[in-house]
Amino acid sequence: MMSISNEIVLYGTPNEDMYEAIHKIPEKNICYIINPNHKDDEGDFFGIPVYKDHEIADSTDVLVTGEFQNKGGIEDLLNRNIAPWTTREFPNSEDYGGIDRNYFYTEKYMSWQDNNLLERYLYDREALTSLFTEHAENWYRYIFQSERNRRFVELMQLGREKSLKDYTERYYQDGTKAFDEYFSRRPGMRLVYNIIRKSASLDTEICDFGSGHGELINKLHTEGYSCSALDQSAKRADVTSEDGIKCIHGSIENSGFGDESFDIEICLECLEHVSDVNVAIQELYRCLRKSGRLFITVPFGRNCGSDSHVRFFDESSLYSAVVRENFFVTHEMKIPYLNGSRENSLFLEAEKL
Repeated sequence: MMSISNEIVLYGTPNEDMYEAIHKIPEKNICYIINPNHKDDEGDFFGIPVYKDHEIADSTDVLVTGEFQNKGGIEDLLNRNIAPWTTREFPNSEDYGGIDRNYFYTEKYMSWQDNNLLERYLYDREALTSLFTEHAENWYRYIFQSERNRRFVELMQLGREKSLKDYTERYYQDGTKAFDEYFSRRPGMRLVYNIIRKSASLDTEICDFGSGHGELINKLHTEGYSCSALDQSAKRADVTSEDGIKCIHGSIENSGFGDESFDIEICLECLEHVSDVNVAIQELYRCLRKSGRLFITVPFGRNCGSDSHVRFFDESSLYSAVVRENFFVTHEMKIPYLNGSRENSLFLEAEKL
């Protein structure tokens, strides 16, 4: 990917999208904003100068926010050999180069983001000071994504295991890897990977519960760790097994792994899918060795844009579900789900007592 200069210009209408983009950009040298729809020649947006038009140096990076209302203006930039970066969360082929032109998927931005998350992991304990334990019986969402989502939750509540299994296989039957399943696009995957690389020896035995296409566990396997995995989709489990990893097709609530099999367990974006979150965490506890480490991520709040998500989490509900099974929580913080997302996921690390 192309490198990013230290001088940045934002192009678009000052709005919520631009506000979020500003607060995700690590460099503090945003020069100004160009808003071709601006009524006046000059103005400001949170202290950043806004111009209706302005000369742009060839060395300057242009970050385009929003939906590109003024396509003519962007075409002018392209014609002047200043190809703009987009800041869309889900870039596509229409966004002037797709992901290869998206600011949040450049190597420089991802490096900054990864270092920033590692620093927060090491030093940020603010969330732990405000957590409290609440009654944590199994629970389900009560606001639904769709009629299909409502029906899926009902099947969970009724314990229709065969129907749920059939639904899962149909849901993943084509084997397509979605945009949000790539290692390079998921800060949470990279955070867990970086933590393990910096703190665990190569004889550490690791299992990824809900491994998907094996993006993270394959990276760790390549590093030389002893790796196992589990996924509820037979097709995905087969794909991961082809890479030399022992991957079981099964449920996190009844994995089939032996007692105290692993030193580290990974469970990313999985607990929002299971029938009984408490049974799932009990199984994670059973399979983990004493003093072993558990890494979890889940969507935060109502950031559940999937028909297969059956519950919401906040900081205290996730914390409570984990500590009631005799885990000790060492870290919890909000992180972005995708590189360009707001902090819409929860990250938690716990130790088996």
